Amino acid sequence: MKKGGRRIGAKNRTTEQFRELIKLFVESNWERLQSDFDQLKPVERLQFINSLIRHFLPDPVNPERLTEDQLLQIIEYIKQNEKSVKEGNFRIAQ
Repeated sequence: MKKGGRRIGAKNRTTEQFRELIKLFVESNWERLQSDFDQLKPVERLQFINSLIRHFLPDPVNPERLTEDQLLQIIEYIKQNEKSVKEGNFRIAQ
């Protein structure tokens, strides 16, 4: 069981604030970003999209790198939410 710090599944406030700032920046500068994007070479466009996606999608989890404690936490979560998991009505907190 995790002791101290954020509760399991709690979002990191700094990360959330950073994502919100990026979102606001993109929304406020959409036309300029689109214009600049249109001037990029195809490879540069892919690099830009890849770097942008990293800010909005969580890193993939490699189960082989999880600690025993983390695996036990996942098992406990599944046990507590068994009905939702079976029905496919669950969300994994980031």
